[in-house]
Amino acid sequence: MQKYPLLLVLLPLGLQAQMKQIIEKEENVITDVMTASMLKDVTYKDDKPNVEVILETEFTKEVRITFKEGQIMKRHKAPRAIVVQVLEGKINFEVGETIYQLNKGDFITLKATIVHELKALENSVVRLSLSKYETQEIEKSKK
Repeated sequence: MQKYPLLLVLLPLGLQAQMKQIIEKEENVITDVMTASMLKDVTYKDDKPNVEVILETEFTKEVRITFKEGQIMKRHKAPRAIVVQVLEGKINFEVGETIYQLNKGDFITLKATIVHELKALENSVVRLSLSKYETQEIEKSKK
């Protein structure tokens, strides 16, 4: 059984297949392993959400965002597709006129350049996975 990096299974299915092909072409072996923890050494800022890059690879950037209750990450957009997961706490995730309440363990995904806003309903730890691939590349890999 071939083994793949843990982060690979968290990617959209089309991108998973593309990354598996790249990995298999490179000697059919995974030689580099990276580990990190989203819940170790968690810190908060008093005046705004705390944003820290925890792990970065050639295909993804994993970011921890910590919020104190009531803190807001104002409307913004990411240049690439994202996956957001609440690891601790509860947030409101606003996209357009729709507000999604995300609880511990919940995920939400967005394609590139979709405007969104986050508000912590309680102290929260959020994982942000930023794809390094254009949405168009992901769409092509599905075909």
